[in-house]
Amino acid sequence: MAGDAMSRKRDTDIIALFAALNGATVLGADNKNLSQVNAAACVAFIRGNYGQEPLPNPVYAVHHPNALFYLVKDSAGVNATYVQGILSSYQEEFLRDFWKMKISGVNFFEDGNIAKVSGYDSGYGAIFSKSAMAIVVGKEVGTERDRDASMRATELVTVSDYGVFELDDRYGFPARFEILNPSTA
Repeated sequence: MAGDAMSRKRDTDIIALFAALNGATVLGADNKNLSQVNAAACVAFIRGNYGQEPLPNPVYAVHHPNALFYLVKDSAGVNATYVQGILSSYQEEFLRDFWKMKISGVNFFEDGNIAKVSGYDSGYGAIFSKSAMAIVVGKEVGTERDRDASMRATELVTVSDYGVFELDDRYGFPARFEILNPSTA
């Protein structure tokens, strides 16, 4: 479980970069669902507004599971030539549980660590090139046990040294869509 906590910490640090990508030029808006049309528009927008040189591939989209619910719902009747399965790769084993679908060559992933914007029911996901952001790891996650006899307990001490940052601000955009729980009735 300590490893899961460290993974969530790294994940939320990267998510914190989403809102500022591309000078905070936000795709979507509060009170908007991530529909099939909005998702395709986000893909078209990033491919058409990245600057003079080609956008580095691959391009990914990440948003909250509740936002992706509407995308999946809208896509239920679309044929398989537009919405394709994830490509087989060495990463598939690690990403399988988070992947939802592929639209116009962009894989859409869910991330439950995306939080609501304070006072709203929407949150910031992102659509970005692999060259937009980076994580540099100085020390991988290490866990040690520290016995505290006075407390009659053993503490787990987990340490990692890393940093997250934008590599090229132009290669990504924040995507703000509703993440309120959908009706289950």
